[in-house]
Amino acid sequence: MLLEQRFGDHCESDFDGCQDNPCTEGTNCTDVSPSEHIASGKAFNCSECPPGTEESAGICLREQNTIVINVNDLWT
Repeated sequence: MLLEQRFGDHCESDFDGCQDNPCTEGTNCTDVSPSEHIASGKAFNCSECPPGTEESAGICLREQNTIVINVNDLWT
C-alpha cells in the first residue's frame, strides 16, 4: 500500500511539503515527516514573520507607526 505522503515504487521517497512555496514571503518553510503529515493533515510548517514585520497580503511587511489626525481638530 502506498501512502499519499510517500511515492516511488517502494514508497521510498517522501513528499516535499515545501515544494510549492506555501508560506508567506519572508518566512521559512519546514517540511514535516510523513507521520506528522498524517497526524496533522499539513505537509509543512511556516515560521512567523521576522520581528518588526507583520503578514499582509501574503508577504511580511515592516510595521509602520500610523498617526491618526481628526480633520476637525485642524480648524480649532
